[in-house]
Amino acid sequence: MQVTEEAAPDRINQVLSIEAGALACVRSRRFVLDDKPVLLSTSYLPADLVAGSAITQEDTGPGGTYARLAELGYKPVHFREEIRSRMPS
Repeated sequence: MQVTEEAAPDRINQVLSIEAGALACVRSRRFVLDDKPVLLSTSYLPADLVAGSAITQEDTGPGGTYARLAELGYKPVHFREEIRSRMPS
């Protein structure tokens, strides 16, 4: 798990409806099975929306990011996943 704050890529700016160059809280995770990585996951959240909340920490607490968003008054009503895969090398 890694949590950073950085400028969001253009495609993320469009999806989140934030200005170009706006900062995002980026939560990157690597899931393993039998000590082998099986899934990489990256979440982008507008930095100004989550500043000072547990979302900016590695451990978001019970209920995870969605529960923390609800506490901030931004309960998710829709989400979008982009899934890509390839043959292992």
